[in-house]
Amino acid sequence: MDTPHNDKQRKNLFPYKLAQTLVGLIAVCFLIFCIRSPSTSSPSPFQTTSSEKETALKWIFITPYGETDSSYAELFLSQEDCTELAGTPVELSFCTIEKYLNMTASGISADVVTCWYTDSNFKRLETTGTTWALQDLLNKEIPGFTLPENFIRWCGNFQGDVYAYPHTGTILSEDTSIKSAAAMIGRKDILEKIHWDSQQPLSKAYCLEQLKAVRKAYPELIPCYVELPSLQQMFGVTADTGTAWEDPFFHPGTLESLEFMNTLFRERLLSRDVFTLSQESLLRQLQNGEIFLAASPSLGKLLSQLPESHPIWEQYEILSPILSDSGREPALSNNFEEQYVSTLFVKSSTQSQFQARLLAAFYLQNMEPSPEQKNALERSGLGDLLKNAEPMKSIGIDSQYTVPIIHYEILFSLYSNTRLATADERKQKFLENQIVNLVEDCSADEIAPTYARLVSELQRGDYKLLDTWKKQQYQKAISILQE
Repeated sequence: MDTPHNDKQRKNLFPYKLAQTLVGLIAVCFLIFCIRSPSTSSPSPFQTTSSEKETALKWIFITPYGETDSSYAELFLSQEDCTELAGTPVELSFCTIEKYLNMTASGISADVVTCWYTDSNFKRLETTGTTWALQDLLNKEIPGFTLPENFIRWCGNFQGDVYAYPHTGTILSEDTSIKSAAAMIGRKDILEKIHWDSQQPLSKAYCLEQLKAVRKAYPELIPCYVELPSLQQMFGVTADTGTAWEDPFFHPGTLESLEFMNTLFRERLLSRDVFTLSQESLLRQLQNGEIFLAASPSLGKLLSQLPESHPIWEQYEILSPILSDSGREPALSNNFEEQYVSTLFVKSSTQSQFQARLLAAFYLQNMEPSPEQKNALERSGLGDLLKNAEPMKSIGIDSQYTVPIIHYEILFSLYSNTRLATADERKQKFLENQIVNLVEDCSADEIAPTYARLVSELQRGDYKLLDTWKKQQYQKAISILQE
């Protein structure tokens, strides 16, 4: 679900400023860069360069949409920001995962590739032998900078190697911030006219009544754009129970969310594009004031990156959540859809020094360096990273309903196992189709039995294998945290 930023914020946001989305954003994916390159040349072998004649570091950001329009591009780091971060000239470009795979098949490559949402094709590139195992890259360019064992267990694949560096707010810890990526916003002028108190949590009945009034008074507007993960969180759905991982689709709040979306659709209140609209297009519609109410699981992060003077902020304000009839408290989180941005370093690159420099910079945003790691950086002429490194900061919308959760990097090693990856991909496509059917094609009486059949289907065969594996990985994460 997306957000504004000013010039100062712009240099500090990664990956959403860099390219989250996600997701939503995804995935998903979106984080803050606080590292700055030195103003003078650092000792050999690492040399900060500024000449335009130098061979640029080719850095590709993979997004769901490839090239972005001007308004959406505001959410990404600029080429100048990336050059400053890398310490060498950077050639920045955007493409879809499909285009990138076609490029590599044609022999066209890059030096650094960042995917800002979860994509199994991206993660499985690590099995091709074309990208660096992170420790191998560090051994080559920063001898003595050894990734800790628990980091490898947390982020690594089935073979115990880490290839894709995860850009998350925390690694090896819970996310205990009081901010959430989930947000719901409404048009200020209309809220005032219909006396809708933005600070007051809503009942489903009251929300329906007000949306019907808006549809009647403003027929040119889309009454609401509400994504399923947003409703799930508002109705108390969470994958992290504190002691176990549970598939969010099996939570009772999911059925309530689907029933409410079905009601919204049958009452002609829900955007017909809710399952197909890109974040890019959603931002454009909000900028034009075409939607009265919008809720998206990544909207908080997107909004936090927009400039304070952006038209969206001028027209919209944050609303309190819609409450479940069950009395469950909302459970808003920053990674409800298990999405995080990650970066691969291409092995054929001639700029492995700057690849390693970037990798070390990324690491210092997540982790406290050990004395051995500090010494390795100093010996390699990268002491400036230690001086300029700052911990990552949370971004998003403040919420009293945000719940602490562990980060899910540890669940994504499934993509290096063909059977699990295939089952996960098949499950996602299956659910996408079935959810559209539940919302748009079922009568009110058909939803519960149809949902029950889906749950039963997802608890058999490879789907069950996938569910069991994620439960085991969650317990592994708990074990690492306790250590």
